[in-house]
Parts: sequence; C-alpha cells; structure tokens
Amino acid sequence: MRQLAKFISNQEEEILKRAIWYADKQGYLEITSQVPLAWRLAIRGLSDSLDKLTTTCEEIPELTPGEDYRSGPAGDFAILEAKMHSDRGVTLPQFLGMMKYFRQSFNDAVTDASFDRETRYKYHRYLDRFFDRVELGFISAWVASPEFIHEV
Repeated sequence: MRQLAKFISNQEEEILKRAIWYADKQGYLEITSQVPLAWRLAIRGLSDSLDKLTTTCEEIPELTPGEDYRSGPAGDFAILEAKMHSDRGVTLPQFLGMMKYFRQSFNDAVTDASFDRETRYKYHRYLDRFFDRVELGFISAWVASPEFIHEV
C-alpha cells in the first residue's frame, strides 16, 4: 500500500481543490476556516497519517472490537483536528459530516486515476478503513473527554 500513499501525496493539490469544492457546495465553508493554508494542512495531515499507516500495515487495516482508535497515525491526527474544530465551536455532527467529504475527495482521486479494477478496489477499501479509523479516533476522544464540546 506504499504505492497508494505515494499516489495520494502526489495528488494533494487535486484533493485539496475537491475538498474545498465539496465544502463550499454543502455549506461547510460557513463553519470552518476559509484560509487555504488550513485546508492544505488538513489534507497534508491526512496524507501523512495515511503514509505512516501504510509503513506498518500493508493489508487493509480492518476494524476490531476493543481497539483503541485514539492512538496510531490515524487517531493522533484525528484528535488534533477534532480538538481544533471543537475549540472553534464546530459540533461533532458538523465535523463528522465534513470528514465524509474529505474521504470522498481522497476516494475521488483514486476513481479518477487509471488504475486497473483490482487496484482501484483495494485502494478504495484501504482509504475507507483509514478514514474509519480517523473517524473512530476523534469520536472516541470527543465523547470521552471533557475538553470537547458535547453537542449533538
């Protein structure tokens, strides 16, 4: 999966454009930073976390009961991002909704590439499990810690 991480790293600019487009289209720019650097850092943080995960997990990183999703590359990044958004008054459902469009932007990059069917499938599955880990990481931290705002 190192090839996936390298591909994503090379596609960061396109992923960034797509994520901002989705955020604008769905109204998330109204509740998040409109500073391009903040968006670039979020995409880079996700890309770097994916890269770190692929160095230790070549297979699709399945989900297991009892696993602590707050640790590891996906969880470390997720908690930092969630905390920054929570501090600005973004609610958990708003943040989770926005993350769905980050996921879609990463997956769109794979869909738009000229990978064979099997590779495209594996890359989509890996990205989905990576983003599941990100989401489970920040949800776990958000609901378990008084540092986060508990609005639903």
